[in-house]
Amino acid sequence: MFLQSEHMRGLSVNAIQPLVTWVTRLFGGGRFWRALSPWLLGYTLSLVAGPSTPLTHVSNIRELTSIEASNAIPVALEGVLTFVDRSQYMCFFQDASGGIYLSGEATVDAQSGQRVRITGATASGDLTPIVGVSNLVVLGRSPKPSPKPASFVEFKSGLMDAEWVEIQGYLRSSSFDQGWMKLKVGLPEGSITVWTRDTNGAAFSPSLAAHIRARGVCAGVFGDQNEILDFGLFASDINDLAVISQPPVAADQLPVRPVNRLNMDWHDSGLLQARCRGRVTLHWPGRFLFVEDETGSVELRLDQKLALIPGDEVDAIGFRQLAHRRVVLEDCLVTKRSSGPAPVPHSRTLEQIYSRNSHGELAIVEGRLAATVDQLRNRTPSLQRSSVESGPVLFMEVGQGLLRAELPPGTPTSEVAGWHPGSILRLTGVLAADANSGNQSLTYRMLLQSPAAVEMRIPASWWTPRRTLLAGGAGTLIIMGGMGWVVGIVQRLRRRAEKTIYRNNELTIRHQAILLELARLAPPSESPDNLAWLGRFNELIAETLEVARASVWRFEEEGGVLRCLDLYSRPGYHSAGATLTTAAFPVYFAALAERRVIAAHDAQEDPITRELKDSYLVGLGITSILDVPLRLRGRPVGVLCLEHIGPRRHWTPSEESLAAGAADQLNILLEGRERAKAELALREAHTELELRVMLRTTELAEARDRAESADRLKSAFLAAMSHELRTPMNSIIGFTGIILQGMGGPLTPEQQKQLGMVMNSARHLLSLINDILDLSKIEAGQMELHPEPFEVADAVQKAMQMVAPLAARKDLAMRSDVSSGIGAITNDRRRVEQILINLLNNAIKFTERGHIRVECDRTATVVRIHVHDTGIGIAPEHLPCLFQPFRQLDSGLSRQHEGTGLGLAICGKLAKMIKGVITVSSTVGLGSTFTLVLPLDGNQRQ
Repeated sequence: MFLQSEHMRGLSVNAIQPLVTWVTRLFGGGRFWRALSPWLLGYTLSLVAGPSTPLTHVSNIRELTSIEASNAIPVALEGVLTFVDRSQYMCFFQDASGGIYLSGEATVDAQSGQRVRITGATASGDLTPIVGVSNLVVLGRSPKPSPKPASFVEFKSGLMDAEWVEIQGYLRSSSFDQGWMKLKVGLPEGSITVWTRDTNGAAFSPSLAAHIRARGVCAGVFGDQNEILDFGLFASDINDLAVISQPPVAADQLPVRPVNRLNMDWHDSGLLQARCRGRVTLHWPGRFLFVEDETGSVELRLDQKLALIPGDEVDAIGFRQLAHRRVVLEDCLVTKRSSGPAPVPHSRTLEQIYSRNSHGELAIVEGRLAATVDQLRNRTPSLQRSSVESGPVLFMEVGQGLLRAELPPGTPTSEVAGWHPGSILRLTGVLAADANSGNQSLTYRMLLQSPAAVEMRIPASWWTPRRTLLAGGAGTLIIMGGMGWVVGIVQRLRRRAEKTIYRNNELTIRHQAILLELARLAPPSESPDNLAWLGRFNELIAETLEVARASVWRFEEEGGVLRCLDLYSRPGYHSAGATLTTAAFPVYFAALAERRVIAAHDAQEDPITRELKDSYLVGLGITSILDVPLRLRGRPVGVLCLEHIGPRRHWTPSEESLAAGAADQLNILLEGRERAKAELALREAHTELELRVMLRTTELAEARDRAESADRLKSAFLAAMSHELRTPMNSIIGFTGIILQGMGGPLTPEQQKQLGMVMNSARHLLSLINDILDLSKIEAGQMELHPEPFEVADAVQKAMQMVAPLAARKDLAMRSDVSSGIGAITNDRRRVEQILINLLNNAIKFTERGHIRVECDRTATVVRIHVHDTGIGIAPEHLPCLFQPFRQLDSGLSRQHEGTGLGLAICGKLAKMIKGVITVSSTVGLGSTFTLVLPLDGNQRQ
């Protein structure tokens, strides 16, 4: 806190500010001096103000006002430099509380990613305070902080200025601009430009429409006059950019869609980009491009400079965006395919234009020229030329309304000099919807390709109003009495015209005011099903248009039913719940799906509403109807219905425009209501899901603990029991052998036979106990390995010698095709031999005649040992059961082969322990082949 008072502080600023402004202008007024001047002001004030307590957190600095920041409050901060660019004098700093811009020569040699300790003083910036650095100490490298997620609205508002943020969106375009990589990223509400000096395109080259994540500093993009044009995201390098997912379909593989399908299923096709083909109807380079096919027309928005003329066939790929209640393709890539004749236009009246969505339609309009913009400027010197580059503009009287027609920028005014007010002209051009700030269409204008699109039908009469007055003035010299009569007529006409203009202006202001008031209505977010606001909406529109009834109807999801949400009947009655069905009124429902406005001046005889006459109109006395369909994401969801009781009423274009604008506002309100309902349901579902996940996670954790405990108890029990059983079994085998040798006295043949059976059973039981003990050790992780180099051929020979007596009993031949040149490997020799003995025992057990053969081969990384037999083979459906403990293929009561089902299970587990693998191939009736694959060095990670 400064020692002087706020009054003294303000006095210091006012006294020194002119000096700092003069210094800034002296050095050219560039962005560097513009950023440095507040720091100079603050530093000068600090000399006057005296010492103060330094600020140690960025959040404290960002809370300062511009006046407070300009008082050069000392700061002492420690954090990370998030972005540094010497050429642009850009240096941004971030600590745990927020981000801020740094200025001063001490930052010239800094680099992004450095952890630094800085001291300096505050100064005022463009949006947020900045820090003028007097001393900077590099503490080392540091990872960048966790970014703050930023929405499009927060980004563009400047609230995130200088903050380290993250956005996720879809790549619209990528380019290089004066040493910068420039990425355009589309977000739900708009697009943001991402800049980085790291132009290594090979390290980051996602496809268009890829879902990407970008991290960087939110900072302003300045124009030539140091004004902030926009806010961009500045990333330090390619590492701050990441591809989340590539598009499901490459751009050049997108299917070509008819134009009408772009408008019907743009919101649910699952693809961001769309592709269409058609012929050019109008092209103003850098401004407008419209294309039409057999099904409709579409507007293309692109940055390319193309030489296209009407009739050229083009292929366009772009990103879909809803505008003017139609889909337009933005950021397009357009390729010319061929040339041809221009599409055929349709003749339209002003009423037809406003009764449908005419944006992009190639049309012919005939009317009377009221004036051109240049003629209006000549009559009204105070009317200034627009700052936006534009061409000649014509104002045409078409029917009872006015239509604005525009020629391309750069068209010479001499081209329209011969078109005089009162001329009957035929215009051929593309209709374009003008939009308000909410992107809702209000009026239409016609875009002309060139002056050749204007055809003179009837030249203007020589007798213009001005010439008529001159002739009347001349006549007064001859007949003085006639002058008063002529003057009186002119004055009455002028007063009538002034009254008409005043009424039209008053009506326009009134309509704009009611649309603004309608826009302020909104359903409550905490209870979106509350429709009380809808009653106020109907009251406002009914009072403004002076209709007897105003109502809002909603299509139900099933059954083709239109249900009334609220009906207001003057002077103050509300009701709801009435229904209309598609089956009863098919023509009316079809018009709701196709038209923008249904203006039935004589509702009881109009072809569209005539079917409502007996059941609806006559009973209520309704004579005229003005209906505007409601659309949500391009599909009809309801209708705004305005009904007049009394003499038949002719709806004017301004009334139709007001009803359409009210429907647009209602669309926005209903969409907000649907969004609020969806968010409420999402929050409830999220809470329920979290509860279910927590309960399920607890159950799974308890089940896992019980299973692990049971598995440990099982392994410990088997190991203990096997150890306890093996000792007495060894004793039984030893004593039985002593008796069989006759050391205890002579034995009878029957006694030798019985003792031999005891010996065989004991050995079989001991083998089973050893297998169980080995399996338990493996599963308990207690099996120890002792890798050492050994010859593969020696291990194979030893294993074959161990099982040779078993093969001899069944008269089976055993062959070994393993040469000594196969070499040595490093592994646990005992476990390798154990696996081979088990595989050979298994082969002998299931082979009744033929032979057993062992082969071996070697590659650069592994040795493969193959054990072939000519036994009974294994059926394909039984192969998945191999290597599972206690599983035998003939496990019934009548099985012919003895065994416990543990041999192959132990082999599989031992092979995995020694970094090997066992595979098997077999043919029923011909035999099987088991292959043991071992690495050359079992000590290395595979």
